[in-house]
Amino acid sequence: MGIESFEIVFERKSKIYFSGEKILGHAVVVADQQENIEELGLRLWGKANVSWIEGNGKSEKNPSVNDESNPVKATANIISEEESYFDRRLTVLEKTGPEDIVIPSGRNTYQFELSLPSGIPSTFEGEYGHVAYNIEGFIKRSGNPDVETTCPLIVSGILDLNNSHEAQVDRPEVASEKHLCCLCCKSGPIGFHFRILGKSGWIAGDKIPFSAETYNMSSAGAVCLTLRLMQITTYSTKEKSKDVTQELLKMKGPSISRGGTGLWNNENIELPHDLPPTKLAGRGQIINVGYHLDVVLEIPRGSNLSAQIPLIIGTVPLGLTVDEVVKEELN
Repeated sequence: MGIESFEIVFERKSKIYFSGEKILGHAVVVADQQENIEELGLRLWGKANVSWIEGNGKSEKNPSVNDESNPVKATANIISEEESYFDRRLTVLEKTGPEDIVIPSGRNTYQFELSLPSGIPSTFEGEYGHVAYNIEGFIKRSGNPDVETTCPLIVSGILDLNNSHEAQVDRPEVASEKHLCCLCCKSGPIGFHFRILGKSGWIAGDKIPFSAETYNMSSAGAVCLTLRLMQITTYSTKEKSKDVTQELLKMKGPSISRGGTGLWNNENIELPHDLPPTKLAGRGQIINVGYHLDVVLEIPRGSNLSAQIPLIIGTVPLGLTVDEVVKEELN
C-alpha cells in the first residue's frame, strides 16, 4: 500500500497564531512499507472572499413572449471579490539527483518552520464572506498519484490597544435631553447621561463597567434606558459594498416613573468571548468589522432619545505587550 497517512501536526495544540509569528510543526508520514518519493512540500496561504447575490435570485420568463416554451432570463447578479494576503511554499524533502528519496516503513516525522506575515487580518467567518488560512502538504511520488493533506489554522491579527488613540479615549460619555410638548403645554426635561467607566478599547470577553443617570420630569409615563451592543460588518468589492448590522446583546435599565430620576450602575456589559477584533486587526480591504454601543431612552407615545459610543475591540489589552499575550496563549 505504501503511505497509509499523511498529516500536519502543529507544536501549538490550539492552532492559534498571531500575525508575524513563526509556525513550528511536523509533517507526519506513516508508511506500511518503504516508499520512494520525489518531494515532500508545504504551502501556507491566506486569503479572503466576499460574495452575495443581488436581485430576486429567481429566473423570469421574457415578458414579451407569452407561450410556455419561451426562454428564461436570470434576474440575479453575483457580486464577489477575492483578496490574497500571501502564498508561501516550503520544500521539506526533495531529491537532488536521479535517485528518489526513501520514506522508511513506520511513522516518520519531518520538522518544519513557516512564518506568518505581519499585518494580516484575523480569521473570520461571516454571512457574505470569510478570511481563511491553511497549510497544505503534498508528497510527489514516482509513478503514483500525489498524496495531499490540508490543515486549517486560526490567525489573530494584532490590534494593540496601547498603540491606538481611538482605544484610549478615557471615560467616553454621551447625553441627550428634550422637552415633550402637548398642544400648547411644554413639560419638564426628559433625558439621560451615560458614561463608560474606563477606556473605549476592550478585549473580547471583557466586562465593561458603566454608569447611567436617567431623569423624567415630563408628562410622559415611565421611561427606560436600553443598551445595545451593535456589530457592523462591511463586505466590499471594487464596485459595491454591503453592510450587515447585528445586535449582539441588549440590556434594559430600571423604569423611571413620571417626575423621577434613577441611577443605573450595578451591572457590566459582558462582551462575548468570540468577538472578532475591530477591522479584523489587520490591513484587509474587503471585510471590515466595527462596533458601537447604542444608548436609547425609550419613551412611551413619543420619539426615543438615542446616542452612540464607538468601541474598539482589540487583541492586545491595555497594560500588556504582544509578547505577554503570546505567552498567555502558550499557557
